[in-house]
Amino acid sequence: MKRLIIILVLLLCAVSYGVPRDAARAERGEFTGPRSGNSQDANIKAALAFISAGSDVLTTGKIWYVDSGEGTGTENGFGWLTAYDTINEAIDASSADGGSGRGDYIVAAPGHNEGGTISAIFDADLIGLTIVGFGRGNQMPTLDFDGASATCAVGADGVKIKNIRFRISVNNTNVNNVPTIALTIDDGADYTVIDGCEFGFAETAGTDEFGYAIQIGAATGTVIKNSIFDAGEAGAVAAITANGSDITTIIDSKITGDYSVANIYAATTTNTHLLFDGNILWNGVHSGLNAQPVIQMKAEDTGISTRNKAACNVATVAAAFVGAKLLNYGNWYNEDVGGAATALNLDVATSTGDFSITVAGDG
Repeated sequence: MKRLIIILVLLLCAVSYGVPRDAARAERGEFTGPRSGNSQDANIKAALAFISAGSDVLTTGKIWYVDSGEGTGTENGFGWLTAYDTINEAIDASSADGGSGRGDYIVAAPGHNEGGTISAIFDADLIGLTIVGFGRGNQMPTLDFDGASATCAVGADGVKIKNIRFRISVNNTNVNNVPTIALTIDDGADYTVIDGCEFGFAETAGTDEFGYAIQIGAATGTVIKNSIFDAGEAGAVAAITANGSDITTIIDSKITGDYSVANIYAATTTNTHLLFDGNILWNGVHSGLNAQPVIQMKAEDTGISTRNKAACNVATVAAAFVGAKLLNYGNWYNEDVGGAATALNLDVATSTGDFSITVAGDG
């Protein structure tokens, strides 16, 4: 009897542990889907894939799926196999389902691509909505701006956009008359977060260009971080413009291009409590630097500029960071294309006004 029990135990162990790891994973349907014949719901697989991608999921809302490459003909946005073709379709579906304020997510597949010519590519007008893209490099979900009036907009509080490429695809050399804008943050659309997105990357170098990549209205708490702005040499005005904003934060981003005014610019209405921290700011063409600043704010704008690295060619170090009430410290400036001779650390404070610290030191 004892011998029979031992044999049964060994057989059970063989069944439990003798299944190859890949086969076990296929049986469970981990992330890439179950093996043929398993009836696990495709929507559950999509949710597992979403979680496994490491997204910062902080929501009680629903997840909607977008994939321009999914051509099954059946669309409800519940999973990859029935994904919507466009982000705006998913926004509309969420809205119709009562998604505003619920914290819904819209996820775009690797390689997703859509565009627009004369209207909004999307309008994120649902409170607490997150739009996130999967994929890196040429697989990053991409929005093509094929007309001068094409744009995207944020029109509600608490919207987050992550890992989406905004690509200019239209000849827009006369940007002062036709200011193509990739993304507008509307007045009152508070606490928007733009994280890890890319702007520019012209389809045709030398002609295609955004006038402004992001335009921030009278909104509170906008955060732009870990993003890349790549303007060419076809007449961009500024990467980011702020008009009447409060507590706008631009951090850890790379902003390069041939900007006629500045990389970051305030046009008409006073901005308050600004923070520019840890950005790479190059204003110039590939062969040289522009005689324009990297930051140009209104005289009344208040805020802090710190740890930024500026490349331009202006008369003084302080002239690279324009704003009578900006507090500048710990910034770096370089006007030498070779990069070795004139890097200056703004670390010796000398006040030139009530709130302004324009500083110069031999770095």
